[in-house]
Amino acid sequence: MEDRAKRLKQLQSDYCLEVNFKKGTESPSRVFRTMSELIDTFQELDRHLVNSIDIRIEPVLLLEDIESGSIKTWIATQLKLIPDDAIYLFDWKRLVGYYLLKGNIGLSIFWREQLL
Repeated sequence: MEDRAKRLKQLQSDYCLEVNFKKGTESPSRVFRTMSELIDTFQELDRHLVNSIDIRIEPVLLLEDIESGSIKTWIATQLKLIPDDAIYLFDWKRLVGYYLLKGNIGLSIFWREQLL
């Protein structure tokens, strides 16, 4: 049952940010600052990517969940816009969301490669 709930949560969230840490180390606030900085970075990335499409679209990150152990934060992106009538003809939020997700995945792959 717990595995099914975890898979369902993953489907609802766009991505997960994870900060690993060693228990018993000094300066525990650095772990939370790191998570905060990661979230801010992804928010700024979304803002830059969306502005390349339409400056009236505003991406909003939603906190879906936080897991204990290593800090795992599940994030979803929501788009806000008062769209023109022409935009109602297609599912623009889905397309822009896909675009943002690809940008976030690309950035996380780049960071992972730099750290290895």
